[in-house]
Amino acid sequence: MRPDGVEFDSAAFVTLGAIALQGLRQADARLGETVAVIGLGLLGQLTVQLLTASGCRVVGADLDATKLELARTVGAEAAVLPDALPDAVMRLTEGHGVDAVVITAGTKSNGPVELAGTVARKKGRVVIVGAVGLTIPREPYYKKELELRMSMSYGPGRYDPQYEEAGRDYPYAYVRWTEQRNMQAFLALVKEGKVTVAPLVTHRFSIEEAATAYEALADSAGSTLGILLRYPGMEHNRVTRIVAPPSGRRPRPVDGVRLGVIGAGHHVRDRLLPA
Repeated sequence: MRPDGVEFDSAAFVTLGAIALQGLRQADARLGETVAVIGLGLLGQLTVQLLTASGCRVVGADLDATKLELARTVGAEAAVLPDALPDAVMRLTEGHGVDAVVITAGTKSNGPVELAGTVARKKGRVVIVGAVGLTIPREPYYKKELELRMSMSYGPGRYDPQYEEAGRDYPYAYVRWTEQRNMQAFLALVKEGKVTVAPLVTHRFSIEEAATAYEALADSAGSTLGILLRYPGMEHNRVTRIVAPPSGRRPRPVDGVRLGVIGAGHHVRDRLLPA
């Protein structure tokens, strides 16, 4: 449920926010630690803010100068090109290396994983959130005894039909942060002003202009970061609630076609159509 005081534009980031938050939890980032974020797209920018809100020092790396400047604006102590990251880390950590590295880049290259091994301290943690090459260089990871962790999307419960489809929650005492609780925590941070998404929105389109929005997103030379799509009737923050039926129950069939769906992707089939 969207908390009072959180606008729809900000609440629209809840899924990305939960993904970034789960990456932070996997990194086990603690107050006073220094963390490197490699890849400063939407997930990276949100990760920078979440780490800063947790009391961590953050250094970011990306190939885009605009994203580097934005990362500094939202809390990164330093944001540099990937080639300059080792030197920046050495200056910030007095030569020790960062306590953890969160990789939020999207590339088939192994570059981010190799860079993480270079800048992490001995016995540091490397968390992979983005889709990157996973050929792990043995030398730095072996000599430093680095711990490599994967971050599974929004958090515990993801890909579990009993949780996501049947609505069977995990016990609070044993699984403190499920995907839903990560989403709630992110929205709470937005409400408190500890995370702000307004600087991340670069484009707004009506749903009728969706094709143009995708073209902007595909333009690698552009400055696109966050795109918001507006639907008719959303001008007044009107809420439409869709409640899925209990497991094993489906609405009774009716004569004739009542609903047509164009683009029945995974989430549409799992969430909207059953309802």
